[in-house]
Amino acid sequence: MPAAGDPGEEGPTMFHPSPDLRSAKSASRTVLAVRLAWNAPSEPGAARPTPAELARDVVMAYGGRVVTSTPESLLAELESPTDTLQCAAALHDRFALERSESGLAVAVRAAVAAGEVLRQGRFLIGEAVGHANELVEMAAPGEVLFTQSVCLGMTRGEVTWEPHPGPAPEIGQPVHRLLAQPGAAVPALPFGGSSLARSRAGALGRALRRSGPLALAGTRAVARGTAEAGRRLSSLPRGQKVAAAVILATVLGTAWLVGTTRQAASIESALEKARPDEALRLADAWFGDSSGRPEARAWQGRVLADLDRLDEARERLGQALEREPGLSSREGIARGLVRTLDESGADRALLLKHRSSALERALLEATLSERYWMRWNSVAVLEKYGLGDRVDRVGIRLLDLQHAGSCGTRIRAAQELGKLGDRRALPALRDAQEKGFPGAFCNLQSAARDAIALIEP
Repeated sequence: MPAAGDPGEEGPTMFHPSPDLRSAKSASRTVLAVRLAWNAPSEPGAARPTPAELARDVVMAYGGRVVTSTPESLLAELESPTDTLQCAAALHDRFALERSESGLAVAVRAAVAAGEVLRQGRFLIGEAVGHANELVEMAAPGEVLFTQSVCLGMTRGEVTWEPHPGPAPEIGQPVHRLLAQPGAAVPALPFGGSSLARSRAGALGRALRRSGPLALAGTRAVARGTAEAGRRLSSLPRGQKVAAAVILATVLGTAWLVGTTRQAASIESALEKARPDEALRLADAWFGDSSGRPEARAWQGRVLADLDRLDEARERLGQALEREPGLSSREGIARGLVRTLDESGADRALLLKHRSSALERALLEATLSERYWMRWNSVAVLEKYGLGDRVDRVGIRLLDLQHAGSCGTRIRAAQELGKLGDRRALPALRDAQEKGFPGAFCNLQSAARDAIALIEP
């Protein structure tokens, strides 16, 4: 199996000798392979980041880990197939912007594969690595190819694709080609620019720093900059207006995203410090200052959910999502939506209507929460999504066995763990057999003993 390690900037090779695999850890990951080819701008200007540095920025903005990087290539791993495809789209759009801005023309080829990989330090080994590297060599400049395993794991409502029209590679599964993404923010870009916006300014970190006062100014300064830019744009020759408009839209969008991210981060920080009243004050102030922006309304709902004011939280979140459905793709908002499930008979309609990869991740995380109703309602939503096979059934039943407030729930958990037959349950079952259910008469000890007998007869 191919092994990829990080050779820094030593040369174009992507592979190193196989590492010692005795301590390697297996994980299900999505692998992104990228090839870069470029020509320098005809007129040298100010020092700019290299194509490899720009590519790293985008990958890191999507939460990816760069495994291998050379001046002409990059290999990265990410958790979500959807995020990986959108990261690949953002790479193409980012380099299209760079060409408009600096004249640096970069031809990008990308490929995505998914599967079990072995991780040993800086090395990444597995079939998905080989498939990604094979497909990226097949890809034409401007293309993103991906395997059927990626297609099966992605959120289809967030991705547009078609079967790959070229010759089929010998990798044992169909291959697809990514198309321009839904909700195009800048149609002039190869993939529409929507993936750039979803990177929430991280992928444009270097561009933001170069934008200086415009990108970091307050609302009034941005408005003044917009007016001045509009006047200058109108005076440009027709052939330059499209490129300039793309750059202006991206810089202004980045400035707005930075302000939005700062507000959201302040609220999230207050929640993490167990200061929900302060978080609500910040959210209310943001809503007032922003003339009722949907995202500010959604963050009000997020905080109200943490305060266990679930009906009010659902109302605020529903109002925000009605106006801006894409908000369910924001990690903080997704957590707020999941938090509304923390009661018997919780209304799941918002989560079923506004599915996103961020919401899927938040739901999977909630299945391992000690909050009983949030845990089981999250399982119910994931099953409606068709993702029931990704739920850790043993982990959920262990939480029931150890934390449920009723004897009956703990007994059912012990019985189910016995049927599942997973040896991970043995320590908790032995503890239940020894201690029983605290403070009440309960036949938990007998149920735990029977479950242990099923697992190790």
